[in-house]
Amino acid sequence: MNTNKQNSKFYVLAILLTVSGQNTFSQDTAKFIPDPTRWLVDTFSSSRSFLGVRYPFYRSPTKKDTQICEKFKNLITSEPNEKNYSDYYSLAESLWEFGRLSEAESMFLKIVNSDKKFYTNDYYHSSDLPGRKTTNVYGYGSFTSNYKNYACRYLTKIYIEQEKYAQALEYIEFADKKYVVKHNCGTGYKRYRSEIDGLYELCYYGLNMYDTILKKSMPNYYDDARNEILIKVIKKKFSDEEIRNYLLIAENTMEFILDTVWLGGYTIYDEGTKNEKRIESRWLSGTATMNLFGVLIELAEPSLKDGEIASKELFLKEFKRTRFYYVLSKEH
Repeated sequence: MNTNKQNSKFYVLAILLTVSGQNTFSQDTAKFIPDPTRWLVDTFSSSRSFLGVRYPFYRSPTKKDTQICEKFKNLITSEPNEKNYSDYYSLAESLWEFGRLSEAESMFLKIVNSDKKFYTNDYYHSSDLPGRKTTNVYGYGSFTSNYKNYACRYLTKIYIEQEKYAQALEYIEFADKKYVVKHNCGTGYKRYRSEIDGLYELCYYGLNMYDTILKKSMPNYYDDARNEILIKVIKKKFSDEEIRNYLLIAENTMEFILDTVWLGGYTIYDEGTKNEKRIESRWLSGTATMNLFGVLIELAEPSLKDGEIASKELFLKEFKRTRFYYVLSKEH
């Protein structure tokens, strides 16, 4: 039996969707269908043991990977062409899943270095669903992809495992800045950035670029799935007394500005039924900043209830509830 909780949907009224102009990309998506689920696991959730730094990335070869390796094994020593380029990429991906890194590396390098259109093209993926009566006019939820971006991300992982951090950094920069992909959806973009930024951080850590990690990763202090290396760097770089002092400085330098506009939203229970019920809520948030280990950051906003007004004390309370604060303060 359905319950209100199970059938509730929350809508925020204060969201404005803007769509900027973008380039026209190739619509030929029939050939390029890399399995997107391979990239849904956050780099950090699958590589925390990399703090070791020898533990391999998470792999989960499937029956399909076995079939691909058997069916297209002759492509390992072949060159990609108009007929096999998609199978060529799929084979390299499956080889990586099985940990056959030398063979996968060679194939991914050929993809990155290719000047053929099937590998240099960007591919557009619509967010429209089969059977939907209306098309996605604004393209929200759509994204672009290209083979070189995927190949560079795999090469980054291979070189991190081999502790070739300079090479790994080179290829994640290629993926991020040279073979750029676009996401017209906040969730998709955040997932992608989490993967890219996580790989950057592993490279920086391997290269002992601790100051870079502090600067780039400190704004994400609240993300438990992303702050393992950040916490480790802080413990490496600072003494117990320094950590205690920096946490006090953070608290003492905190500044808060209350918003002037109330935000609103509503929750619909049992939507589409005769029992449909709509409950509205309003709250007043704000902005809080602090100097955290020498980096000026903006604190994560607390979750506010109907009628609640944010305050400096509430932001500070939420900060002290984070795993980041707990781990660094519990021993001091």
